[in-house]
Amino acid sequence: KYRGVSGHDKRWEARIGQYSGRKNVSFGVYELEEEAARQYDRALIIQRGRSAKTNFNIFSYKEEIAEYEVYIQSLPAKNRNQARKHTTLPLSLSQKPGGLSNEAKLSKK
Repeated sequence: KYRGVSGHDKRWEARIGQYSGRKNVSFGVYELEEEAARQYDRALIIQRGRSAKTNFNIFSYKEEIAEYEVYIQSLPAKNRNQARKHTTLPLSLSQKPGGLSNEAKLSKK
């Protein structure tokens, strides 16, 4: 029914065949097929940008995309590419601007 989703009966997995140089990357297992489809969309938006072919209207992710872009720009320039490879939507509280835990993790790498 949805692109990037497989499974059945309260076990729906969001998965992309190739993501950030890796094959068959899972973005979690969800109870609802729609939740898995939305997580697939979020990962695809990070990977391909606003031209991604999402399951749902890309404008429904407008606020999340804006938060992501603010977060990336808030990082030191040297950490931005690394963050783009390892950060997905929606941002967790520790990833939102002002959250130090993700910046600390990136600076250790």
